[in-house]
Amino acid sequence: MSKKTKIPFNPWHGRVLLKRERYTKSAGGLIIPEDIQRSHSRARGEILAVGLQCTDHCKGMIGKAVLFGVHAGAWLDANGVETDDEKADFFVCNEDDILGDVNE
Repeated sequence: MSKKTKIPFNPWHGRVLLKRERYTKSAGGLIIPEDIQRSHSRARGEILAVGLQCTDHCKGMIGKAVLFGVHAGAWLDANGVETDDEKADFFVCNEDDILGDVNE
């Protein structure tokens, strides 16, 4: 996931900006379609930027893949404008809404 990505804005306070991952693979290597993923309450993305009030641990996670609750923040398009989840490239949420990091 670590391609150079243009960040649409810098998050403030304890918020985190994530680049959404469109598809994930199952443990068996099968690609799980996005419509199936949306029916679950978590999604996967890469931390792009964090607010100044985030913990040092979260600041050290920039560039890492994490799981987050999809109903906990706002979906954003490439310009940083709120949109529905089907058109979104980014997600912004509070640091506490990140469920955990992904071991790869």
